[in-house]
Amino acid sequence: APRESMKRMFDVAHGHSAIISQHEIPRHLPSFKAFVRNTLRRAPKIILVGETRDSETVEASLAASETGHTVYSTVHSRSVAHTMARRANLFPPHERMTKVFELIESFRVVIVQKLVRRADGTGRVALREFLVFDQVIRDHLRMATSLRETEHILGKMVEKHGQTMLSAAQRAYDAGLIPAHEVALLERQSSSSLIESMGKEFGE
Repeated sequence: APRESMKRMFDVAHGHSAIISQHEIPRHLPSFKAFVRNTLRRAPKIILVGETRDSETVEASLAASETGHTVYSTVHSRSVAHTMARRANLFPPHERMTKVFELIESFRVVIVQKLVRRADGTGRVALREFLVFDQVIRDHLRMATSLRETEHILGKMVEKHGQTMLSAAQRAYDAGLIPAHEVALLERQSSSSLIESMGKEFGE
């Protein structure tokens, strides 16, 4: 009986395997770029890149997504429109629009998150701006001829088809989750971004 029990336990352990594999940079691999390339050899279904810091990591992530892998990544950004520019600006000027079009085809959803102090002071509330990239969005973005125009179109698409950070803040305020001054702050930031965008558009 003891031998049978041990055998059954061994069979269960033998059939068990982890579904998540983690690598620490630079402890296990020298860079995020090396991580993506190394990961592709292991036939993963989902790849999570902690942060996209350089053009090589963007290139590797694009290559992974183009071969059918689901790739999640993070980047420091203040808006959905700014996320595209942040990625593209990692490349030399003459390559940026080419990379923009590759990113347009690769993106499925972009989410920007901001943590705001709760109205009762007990913690923070996550406000999220987002845009789901469908064929309509891609068709509009393909008409852009510059990075600035791409940002402008993305901003309009977020307002029409997604959720802006300001609208997320307004909903949170209406639900009593955040104080009014947090909404006012985001309104000022939104106005500043609009003025900056108009200045770029008219070459100021």
